[in-house]
Amino acid sequence: MSLEESKCGDSCALVEMLASKTSKEQAMENAIAAVQTGNISQRAAAKRFGVPETSLRRKMRPASDVRQMAHHTTQKSKPAPTKPTDEERQEWWRLHTEEGLTANAIHKKTGRNRETITKEIKRKEEASLESDHAPDAANSDQNQNCESPAAKPASDPPVETSENRMFEPEPLTPTGELSDEVKALIKREQQSMAERVSSVRHLRDFNQAAIKHWEYLQRKYKSQGRSVIAHNMKLASVSLRQDKALHPWAESLGIPVNSSYEDCIWATIKLARDLDKSMRLSLYLAGFIDAPGQMDRLHDS
Repeated sequence: MSLEESKCGDSCALVEMLASKTSKEQAMENAIAAVQTGNISQRAAAKRFGVPETSLRRKMRPASDVRQMAHHTTQKSKPAPTKPTDEERQEWWRLHTEEGLTANAIHKKTGRNRETITKEIKRKEEASLESDHAPDAANSDQNQNCESPAAKPASDPPVETSENRMFEPEPLTPTGELSDEVKALIKREQQSMAERVSSVRHLRDFNQAAIKHWEYLQRKYKSQGRSVIAHNMKLASVSLRQDKALHPWAESLGIPVNSSYEDCIWATIKLARDLDKSMRLSLYLAGFIDAPGQMDRLHDS
């Protein structure tokens, strides 16, 4: 008899009574009951009643541990998330950028894995940020190749265009005289040119400031992550609004002076779109393009 068995001994009537039952289920129940008396260990009970010790220990495990094991088993048995299709990626990006939905909201709407959606949105954001600098690098390489003497093609004769003809010293009309209507148009353009040039300079300065702003956020994005930036910007925008620091910006945009930082940005975007529309209409009505939406002449500088 082992030391563990001596804790109960043959004189323990309850243990002896339980050991007399022979069925497997009953033997397991008897072993559990014997251990619960506190007079015998699990190892000794398993040997006395002829049941596997591991099974007895599992049966004796607290319910909380059993639930935890079941939870881990369920987690492991979950199928791996399927790879998203290109259509799904485009739809998630549209919901995120156009409707402002978070990855969790998209998960609830589509039923797709939240981690997969988050990973795809982050990958798309990083790709869009990197693509902003890609044209410059491509143009730089192209310019270097063009500057190489071996890569220079034979020079072609200049192509005659309406712009070239405009500055030739030939008469603009058969008689050499301009009509009063054309003269009035030229005078109006000359008078508005100074104001237009000043506005364009301010517009270029504002665009440079906007570029520096998103480049600063891009550096923070890479070092801290988007969630940290979003949290800090919310706190900063609330503080700026309370200190009335946004009032001049909102007033210049023609929106309520108590507008938020985000409202000012959206109003600025709308102003830029209105400017784009006005300039396209000017091109169209002046006869330079055939349709207001034409973009053949647009390119990155």
